[in-house]
Amino acid sequence: YWLHGSDSVTAGIAQISATFDLAIESGQIPPLILVFANGLPLGMWCDAESGLQPVESMDVDDLLPEVDARFRTLPEARSRLVEGFSMGGYGAARFAFKYPDRFGAASILGAGPLQLDFLVDDPNLQPIQLRRYVLAQVYGNSLAIFEARSPWRLAEQQQLPTGYRLRQVVG
Repeated sequence: YWLHGSDSVTAGIAQISATFDLAIESGQIPPLILVFANGLPLGMWCDAESGLQPVESMDVDDLLPEVDARFRTLPEARSRLVEGFSMGGYGAARFAFKYPDRFGAASILGAGPLQLDFLVDDPNLQPIQLRRYVLAQVYGNSLAIFEARSPWRLAEQQQLPTGYRLRQVVG
């Protein structure tokens, strides 16, 4: 399951698909089903506090069983990997620590935001106006809700099962 970054719901699908196709054709990886989930442009891979954007529920509770029903999958956690870049890396980290019973591995690529203070004054982060917008739209203007849904806090609450594969790429 590939989770896209912010503002890139469809960008990169062709390139990522081609990369996986070449890897399968060359024998580098076995055949697999690559699912491009939709987290909305700024959905943060969370259900919005307002209930208007149930991104997490739709992807985890609806999409996973739908894929298993439609395709010849191995419908168990050990056969599923969640991977994402940027906002998608944040989502992959969240899903890894919140749903180890549904994903047996996670690849977290350039994940963000991982800081616990969403509104920290830091020029290396997304502009503060954008973060304020996301805080309002997804987290109901609550820094406590943002922090509670953070991969950091989820990791503190959930011990991953033995054999869980976790990769984090930063840079």
